Amino acid sequence: MSVEHPKSILIAGALAEEGKTLDEVKKQAQLAANSMGTIGLALGACSTPGSKGPLFHVNMDEMELGLGLHGEAGVKRIKLLTARETVKVMIDHMSNTENSTHLPIKKGDRVACMINNLGGTSVLEMNVIARETIHYLEGDLGLKVDRAYCGTYVTSLEMAGISITLLHLNDTFVRCLDAPVLAPAWSVPLIGPGQSDRITPQSLLPIGDTGSNVQHVSGTSISKDDGYKIYDILLAVCNKLVSCKQQLDTLDSESGDGDCGSTMARGANCIKEKLGSKENPGLPVTNPCKLSNELGNIAETVMGGSSGGLYSLFFTAASAALQKDINAEAWLDAMTSGITAIQRYGGAEPGDRTMLDPLCAVRDSFQKELASSSAMDAFKTAVKIGESVAEGTKDMKAHAGRASYVNSDLLTKPDPGAMAVAMWLKAVLEVIG
Repeated sequence: MSVEHPKSILIAGALAEEGKTLDEVKKQAQLAANSMGTIGLALGACSTPGSKGPLFHVNMDEMELGLGLHGEAGVKRIKLLTARETVKVMIDHMSNTENSTHLPIKKGDRVACMINNLGGTSVLEMNVIARETIHYLEGDLGLKVDRAYCGTYVTSLEMAGISITLLHLNDTFVRCLDAPVLAPAWSVPLIGPGQSDRITPQSLLPIGDTGSNVQHVSGTSISKDDGYKIYDILLAVCNKLVSCKQQLDTLDSESGDGDCGSTMARGANCIKEKLGSKENPGLPVTNPCKLSNELGNIAETVMGGSSGGLYSLFFTAASAALQKDINAEAWLDAMTSGITAIQRYGGAEPGDRTMLDPLCAVRDSFQKELASSSAMDAFKTAVKIGESVAEGTKDMKAHAGRASYVNSDLLTKPDPGAMAVAMWLKAVLEVIG
């Protein structure tokens, strides 16, 4: 615990500006240092000017935990982990009571949190770590993060890593942290109008809590047997998308960044995980409106990429059409609402060689066939047309999406997004047909 930490320095400076005596400034600065814990993690050592090389070496699949700012090796070498797992390891080590220098924390504690860039970490990576840190502190540990700082405060040359600092807050510390600062590197945390402390927005709750985002959505419920059918449809669609991951990635490598299948599979695996058992499903399969809204939330928070954003728009808009009626016309309206949202915010139109081509073809065919056929026959015909249109995108000129920037002579295979639509629609048909 060092009084050299930026928070201790800031608190000492603010108290000095208030006219406090040197003894009082020292007392509060030392109290801040004793109420604070910091731990660092990096993918490698820093560059030390004038030295012959780094003080330690980290393999490509490893991370150094607890390293020093001046290039000193850490306390433990660990394998590469996800951002969420990394944050947990860091905070758990910092607060481990078996460590003599641990920071005691308990549920309900009021803290300030600083995520510091050690020098070579991108802004994107910093924000990901900040998000996971706040989720773990508030969601798993039950702390109250009243102040959160994320930026480049104390660095080591070219070190790709981060440090996390926690400070137990009292009214004096909060007042000092909020005092005006002229140092350009000190980024002030943003707090909403009329608020005295930061609050994690609802949209940033952990993925496991996504149900709280849709609890305000109403909708007509269906029978338990129909809910079983919806369950089977979701499971079949997810299994299909996971099994076609490599096929879609290969198609996307021609016109995009090669991750269409990975993106779809990521969303499908999350849905499967949340789906749970048929007798006790974790998704609202007996309420299509809530289910559609939940699927949109999963697409937004889990899938990533342009596909995640577009499917989020599609399912969220579709849910509004399923609030009152659950019949063929309602499903048609839901599909139309979803397509309209994609067109409005995505900017693509039918014929642009995108996922909209099979979606619009299926919608138009289903609408036409409903006038003279049963809903099942109309859907069978529509799915076949959708498959044909998806395959036909190989002959289309791309006017939207990443493929529109690729030399048209290289676009010899179907659009991966369009093929994904055809795949999950066929999976639906195989269950209900």
